[in-house]
Amino acid sequence: MEIHHIGIAVEDLEQAARPYLGLGYALEASGTVESQGVEVWMLRSGGSRLELLKATRPDSAIARFIEKRGPGLHHIRPRHPQHPGRAEAPGRGRHAPD
Repeated sequence: MEIHHIGIAVEDLEQAARPYLGLGYALEASGTVESQGVEVWMLRSGGSRLELLKATRPDSAIARFIEKRGPGLHHIRPRHPQHPGRAEAPGRGRHAPD
């Protein structure tokens, strides 16, 4: 199984990204997913991707995760076997519970 990306719950995107940017990662994409209450930065270095997730509202899954466990590893998403550029469908990845 190959990994598409590793999701990391963070409180501050810029602060969380700084060490990875220093290691050669680059910001590949960013955006807000209103329906999930999360702002996302996707960092990439070669074939390695990190998805930094910051809550945009207190009732989001990321906010609840950080409240219970603090910032850190949220999920590991496998690469889709038939489409190497895409992540495996939700529910098939290895997600930490809310």
